[in-house]
Amino acid sequence: MKPDYSLYYILDLPAPRDPIEIVRAAVAGGVTMVQLRGKHAGGAELYRLAIAIKQILMPCSVPLIINDRLDVAQAAHADGVHVGVDDLPAERVRELGPDLILGVSCYADTERARRAAAAGADYLAFGAFYPSHSKPEAQRAPLSVLETGRRFRLPVLAIGGIGPKNAGELMQAGADGVSVISAIQNAADPEGASRQLRAAVECGRVRASIGGNDAD
Repeated sequence: MKPDYSLYYILDLPAPRDPIEIVRAAVAGGVTMVQLRGKHAGGAELYRLAIAIKQILMPCSVPLIINDRLDVAQAAHADGVHVGVDDLPAERVRELGPDLILGVSCYADTERARRAAAAGADYLAFGAFYPSHSKPEAQRAPLSVLETGRRFRLPVLAIGGIGPKNAGELMQAGADGVSVISAIQNAADPEGASRQLRAAVECGRVRASIGGNDAD
């Protein structure tokens, strides 16, 4: 089944509440992909959590992506891996995990996007587009990089400070989906927040189609 990148939730550890309950609520609200990210978590913790999350996602056909840790992704039979500039090279991840969904953070660097596409990436993530609570130090990216990134004919994701008020704008600017952390996991009602985000994404997609920015 072709992945749906519309609403991509990144579960960033440590979470403010039970991560399993956040994921369950997020999926009920319309999240289409989940990434497990734990930069300071041990392999054993990530593995156990990945196994538990996959049990929730499998019946819903929602893919589980592991940030950085190819070993954890393979051990837990996750659906994919996402890598950034300080992680394993995309081409090596593709060699070791030929059947995995491979995502690459490209920031605002279209040359990095070109290399990622050549290495076999399945999607490209650009950002941050707005001030981010999760990565306040992240360099800002112009909206125009989304349309530029589409030249590589891969799904393009937007990340960085995204919420219901600006998700539609990113879809209109050329994104195939949005990646969020705080807007879901820090919300008092993660399911409701996910529903609002999904509605904003779909509205932005319709407006993009009317305006001529629909996917090729």
